[in-house]
Amino acid sequence: MSFIHLITWFSLLLAVSAQTATATTNSKATSTTSTGIATWTIKVGHRSDPHQYVPHSLKASVGDIVVFEFYPRNHSVVEADYDVPCQPAHKPSIFTSGHFNSFNEQNGQLIGPPPTWSLVVNDTKPTFFYCTAIDSCNVNGMVGVINPNATHTWESQYKKAKEQTFQLEPGQSIPAEGGGGSGTSTGSSSSSTSSSSADSSSGSHLSGGAIAGIVVGGVAFVAILVALFFVIGRNQVYKKWMTSEDGRTERTARWALFNGHHGEHKSDWGSTQPPGEQVASMPSPDPTQRTFSGQYGPSSGQPGWDPSMFQPMPQSPPATNVAPTELEAPDSAIPPYRDDRR
Repeated sequence: MSFIHLITWFSLLLAVSAQTATATTNSKATSTTSTGIATWTIKVGHRSDPHQYVPHSLKASVGDIVVFEFYPRNHSVVEADYDVPCQPAHKPSIFTSGHFNSFNEQNGQLIGPPPTWSLVVNDTKPTFFYCTAIDSCNVNGMVGVINPNATHTWESQYKKAKEQTFQLEPGQSIPAEGGGGSGTSTGSSSSSTSSSSADSSSGSHLSGGAIAGIVVGGVAFVAILVALFFVIGRNQVYKKWMTSEDGRTERTARWALFNGHHGEHKSDWGSTQPPGEQVASMPSPDPTQRTFSGQYGPSSGQPGWDPSMFQPMPQSPPATNVAPTELEAPDSAIPPYRDDRR
């Protein structure tokens, strides 16, 4: 056997060995059903590499199923565009698994099979995805790809991811320029949005009219409180005076002073009742004296009034002419009456 034949046989042996090794590797990574559909498994956040997809790259045919196994915690799978690793893909419909936080654990260890989420491969074009958990994409470069090619590789996407200053959840807007971005994670988007709202609300200022209204309202409220306390205090003092001994004495003295004039009425200017039709005033009986008249005597026990209290007032005699008339004294020595007013 010549030297050339030996080299040929040796080359054939190496080729057969390589094909056998490739077939063995594919059989470990893929399970095939009777219909020819392969099922691929990607572990998300496995403890062997908590911030990566294992494996992060694979080749699949149309119709194959990719099963993502989730491990604690908060990991996700979101479709991304090439060269834009930490943002949702710019297309009407994208695939997303959502965050996985519920696990069957005991003493911090996962028990039983992990939760899964499946994706059906629709074409052989490169399909990239990333994780939106804290510090996953833009810090740890947690990205993956199905069916990469020579121009769209996992290595370039991974390098680009670690250069990003923020990452986004599906439906979240890009932060404003100079806003600081999400340097740590987009998984905390709700908290960052809340803090931004709080900052914007704390930075707002009240107008002059609003401040004036607040001041006027405060002054009016204080004035109402002061008036209320004054009225309540005055009523309390008046009640105490009404029930006190001094109050009763003062009221008794005022009553006696008012009734001591025996019916004399005065006007507001201190003058007596103006002339006109005079009403006869009757003195009030002395409550300390008791008189008995008529058929009721002292023995009957019934009080009565003194009749002298009801005597009519004496009437003045009619006025008489001082000067005599001519008929009364025709021959009198008294000279006739002259009216000097004539």
